[in-house]
Amino acid sequence: MKKLKEFFVVIFVVFLVSGMLTLTAVGDSNSLHTYEILSGPFKVTLDDTLYTVLVPGMANNDPAIIRSGITAEQIDPYLSLSNRELLLLKLGDTVTSDFSISIRVKDRKYEDLDLRTLDSLSVRLVFEQLYATFGSDTSNKEIITINGIPYLKFNWKDEQRYATILDGDMIYIWGKRANGSLSNEEQALLRHVVESVVYP
Repeated sequence: MKKLKEFFVVIFVVFLVSGMLTLTAVGDSNSLHTYEILSGPFKVTLDDTLYTVLVPGMANNDPAIIRSGITAEQIDPYLSLSNRELLLLKLGDTVTSDFSISIRVKDRKYEDLDLRTLDSLSVRLVFEQLYATFGSDTSNKEIITINGIPYLKFNWKDEQRYATILDGDMIYIWGKRANGSLSNEEQALLRHVVESVVYP
């Protein structure tokens, strides 16, 4: 009888611990927020408890606006003038901070070109032409595939960029550090943002 009681105690502890782990996982997923880039259109899912993410149309009581250092009335013209559809900052940073990650879409820049439909040689030729347009301030060119999407990854001036062309749209996702290169941690965060994008 004593062994039977010990058995049920063990089962209860295992159940309790697994339940706690499940609750923790659910709590983590609840912190994720999906942002829609309307000019794409496509979506980016990020943890807004770890970053300040700014997109057009936000309200003044949005925690991201409160942390950003500017008002909701200022964010739309700020993003428009700086050619961004999304701006990500480290938690605690403001829009004047040295490091940021941005997304920009050049709508219908390349008519109906979609790199997902091309073979690897054609993709390389397109990226070679694109890379050449950035001039001599470029380095570390690399063609990579993330979630089935081909990207040209390269450094340009004080930025690290990921570029692709989907359904005629030129899409740039880049990290920038004023007067310096990105740290390994910042490069990893940029890669995480790129991996978080979901295209239709």
